[in-house]
Amino acid sequence: EHIIIAIFVVGIVGLLLEQMLMLIARRFEYR
Repeated sequence: EHIIIAIFVVGIVGLLLEQMLMLIARRFEYR
């Protein structure tokens, strides 16, 4: 029910945060 939706939302948010951190890390590496 709502638990399944919550799990999917958490998973998507986690992937987005991971990509954001990777982009930030790349920017700092270039500097």
